Amino acid sequence: MAIRALASLLVSACLGSACLIAVACASEPGGHNGHAGSASSAGGSTGVGDSTGVGGGGGQDGQGGGAQGSGSDSYVAGLAKEGTSHVYRFVLVESAPIPKYTGPYTWTVKLTDLDGNATSGASLVAEPRMELHAHGTSPPLFDATPTGEPGTYTLGGMDLFMPGVWTVYLRVMEGDALKDEVAFRFDLEG
Repeated sequence: MAIRALASLLVSACLGSACLIAVACASEPGGHNGHAGSASSAGGSTGVGDSTGVGGGGGQDGQGGGAQGSGSDSYVAGLAKEGTSHVYRFVLVESAPIPKYTGPYTWTVKLTDLDGNATSGASLVAEPRMELHAHGTSPPLFDATPTGEPGTYTLGGMDLFMPGVWTVYLRVMEGDALKDEVAFRFDLEG
């Protein structure tokens, strides 16, 4: 019972940080609410990316949360998320520059199956959006270019031109059909 009170205090003090929830749940015999201490069951991203989904934010729907703005991810090289269709794992290998300020971005993304095997030959597309303002970028879509390393792609020229939360949807397409997608959210300063 004391662990639950401590967990509630930690959640309140840290605004729902997933890593603290995982530590608190792991301390309880059998986990908390049957979750066995899993950070993904707490609804947040630990930086190694065990969250999924593209809707909502802030960890409420498993999209991951972060110390940045509401519903945004905390950038760390190698941030990984499973797609909503549970077909692929999307790894943000690198962002140049790191997501903090407005401006043009180039991302290196690795696409794997759920077992971690690199997936080559995929059609990967990015769509940056500012959901709060109901707009995206121009052009609205960016096609990924294979780097030559298996399963690794480059997305360049994404001009995230305005301060606020940007959601960059990454989609794997088969022809015109969506095969899997994920969303990375970053709160940028001006």
